[in-house]
Amino acid sequence: MRGLPNPWGSPGEPTTLQGKVLLGSSGRVVAEKDLVADPALLHLLAEDACWQAAVLSWWLRKPGLWHPHARRAWRQEGRQLWEERRTLRAAADAIVSARD
Repeated sequence: MRGLPNPWGSPGEPTTLQGKVLLGSSGRVVAEKDLVADPALLHLLAEDACWQAAVLSWWLRKPGLWHPHARRAWRQEGRQLWEERRTLRAAADAIVSARD
């Protein structure tokens, strides 16, 4: 298995992700066959999907500038999501490097 840090090729070069899955939190691309073969990778995919849904939900709840207390809490939630992203990225790196 090879996890690619950047799923997009050089500019102007068409990139196909057919048979591959992008883990949005870590920017890794993994093959579908590897997901089926490795339960840890499948669990990571589920965690990544949950993280992406949480980020979307967080972004859609962005309070206006005239609500400073709500905005401060919103930013704190964003920092927590960013920390979770770092954890997911570290887990993805560990799983991918263990499989290589």
